[in-house]
Amino acid sequence: MFVDLNVIWPSLGVKDMTIVNTVKMLEKLGYAAVALNYQYDGKLQNIIKNPIPATLYPGQKIKIYSRITITIESTPQNKVLHNATKEFDILALRPVGERLLQQTASDLEFDILSFDFSQRLPFYLKHTIMGLAVSRGIGIEISYASGLREASSRRNLVTNASSLVRATRGRGILISSETRSPLECRAGFDVINLATFWDMKQDQARHAIGGFCRSVILHAETRRDTYRSAVKLVDEGDATSNKRLKTAA
Repeated sequence: MFVDLNVIWPSLGVKDMTIVNTVKMLEKLGYAAVALNYQYDGKLQNIIKNPIPATLYPGQKIKIYSRITITIESTPQNKVLHNATKEFDILALRPVGERLLQQTASDLEFDILSFDFSQRLPFYLKHTIMGLAVSRGIGIEISYASGLREASSRRNLVTNASSLVRATRGRGILISSETRSPLECRAGFDVINLATFWDMKQDQARHAIGGFCRSVILHAETRRDTYRSAVKLVDEGDATSNKRLKTAA
C-alpha cells in the first residue's frame, strides 16, 4: 500500500479543481491514502482552523488526512504548538537554522521533520541530530516534486537527499511528493526507482512510501491523544459511556 503524506493544499481551498484532480490521479496510481498539506508561515495562534475536508469528491475511495506544516523561526512551547494545531491529523515542522533544528528534533512533540530540499541547506545534516529525531519516531521527509521542475532544484534535491540518507543510514525517512498538480504525481514503483539516485536501497524506499508512512500516522494519533505518549486524554462523555457499558455487562 502506497501513501503520500504531502499534497499541497491550495490557498483558494476546495473549489480549486487542481487539488481534486491531483488526488484522483494519486488514487489511479494506486495510493491508498494521502495527506493534504496546509502550509503555515505566520505567528502561532490559539487555534489554526483546518480548511481540509475528509471528502473531496463523490465516490472517493482514497483516505484523506489533514496535515499542517509550520515554518519554525523560534522554538514554541509544546502546549502552544498542540493547542494551535489540534484540528489537524498530522503536524510537520520546518525549522530555520541549525540551532532550531537541534531544538526541534530534541524537544518538540510533532510527527514529520520537513526541509526545503529544492534549495541548498544552510547547515549540515548531522548523524547525531537526525538520529535523535529517528529515535523519537519522527519521520524525516524527502519530497521529490521540486526536482521535476527545474535543473537547479533537481541537483539540490539529489545532494540534500543523499546527505540525509547518509546521516540516517536510510532509517526514519518518508518519501512524499509535495505535488501541486497531477503532472507532478508519480507511481509508487517510479518513486522507489527515483530513490536509488539518493543512495537508498529499494527495500528502504518501499518502506518509506508504505509501512513507515503508516507508522507516522500512528505516531500522530498517539501524540494527539497522549502527553509524551504517557497519559491518554479521554473525553468525559466517552468515559461515562464506557462505564455504563461495563456496568450493563
